[in-house]
Amino acid sequence: MIKYTLVYPYYRQPETFRRHVQNWASWPEFILRSFQFVVVDDCSPEPLPLEGLPLPPNFSAFRVKDDIRWNYGAKNLGISMALAPWVILSEFDHLLPRNMAMQLWHVKPWPEFYYQFLRYNNDKTADSRYSDRPHRASLLMPTAAFWQAGGIEEDFCGHYGHDDSYLHDCLQAIGLKPKTLAARFGKLWNLSKHANFPDAELHGRIPQDWYDLSVNQKIYEAKRDTGQPSRRWLRFAWERTYPAYA
Repeated sequence: MIKYTLVYPYYRQPETFRRHVQNWASWPEFILRSFQFVVVDDCSPEPLPLEGLPLPPNFSAFRVKDDIRWNYGAKNLGISMALAPWVILSEFDHLLPRNMAMQLWHVKPWPEFYYQFLRYNNDKTADSRYSDRPHRASLLMPTAAFWQAGGIEEDFCGHYGHDDSYLHDCLQAIGLKPKTLAARFGKLWNLSKHANFPDAELHGRIPQDWYDLSVNQKIYEAKRDTGQPSRRWLRFAWERTYPAYA
């Protein structure tokens, strides 16, 4: 039985992807089969490097065909493929370690909550900025509640920021309460906040002006006033890349 769907939006981080696959390969078989793995390539110039890798069971990959800057809708595409009652939506540089996967397998999350994760650097030393508070972009939540809340708001696409803040607002608007997973569950490994981050060069090519919040700040404030998500999902062309069949 698939208990969790793990969704990762991907863009030009091939070595980080290989790190994820190596991590999944360390999980016990019964844990692997309780997870569905979904990676959505957000129109990278190079294809996701799948050849020769020990991909887990229940793995699938998709590619966004339209080149849209800050396309948060890739997250909606990933979750639209979810087969599990609970979904873990994560930033691509956040690795879910074996010990946390095993802890999650043993518990039954409470449906009135959505859960946030603490995180470590990938050498397991605490990241001083995030070790004592959750990261807003990586969440465990009921799959049905994600859609009831409006999913990821694609009106934010094209500009930076506030997609995660608005998702929190909408989840709370339908009655879910935020809760941070206890320390006994472990922490996500934050691969990008470490000197040996394998895709640092590619990651560093994003121009700083792409991080301008001003446009989405206005959209966010307007949406908070109306309280209504657009519910217009998947405004782009996409394709399945693995497995080849539907």
